[in-house]
Amino acid sequence: MFYALIHQWEKAGKPVGRPVYFSDRVLSRLLHKGWGTNVIDAITGSLRRLRTIPLRWIKAFHKSGEIDNEYEEEIPFQMLDDLKIVTRNRTATSPTSRDISVQPHIEANLFGNYTKPLLEDVFFQIGE
Repeated sequence: MFYALIHQWEKAGKPVGRPVYFSDRVLSRLLHKGWGTNVIDAITGSLRRLRTIPLRWIKAFHKSGEIDNEYEEEIPFQMLDDLKIVTRNRTATSPTSRDISVQPHIEANLFGNYTKPLLEDVFFQIGE
């Protein structure tokens, strides 16, 4: 799911500090899934987990001139900084629109191309 969101972010022109808009159908096509209630529920569940599951970035370092002291910095965060789910109505086949904002540290790394290249076509075919 996260790679599909990154694909949408890049397709939207890598907007920094602004949300990216998309629909469930776009994600289901990217992930090569069918369409129906189970797909909508799976997409919704994945997005909610990306927004709510906490992660911890921990790094250790030494300050210059203080060789004996080691410091550790912890930054709690989630993969998504913001998630909005808008449903037109409650029928199982109605499309749902989403907008997400990627966590600023992750967004900065993506924008700066500090990630390993990913062959998206190959990645999205893994589940087939």
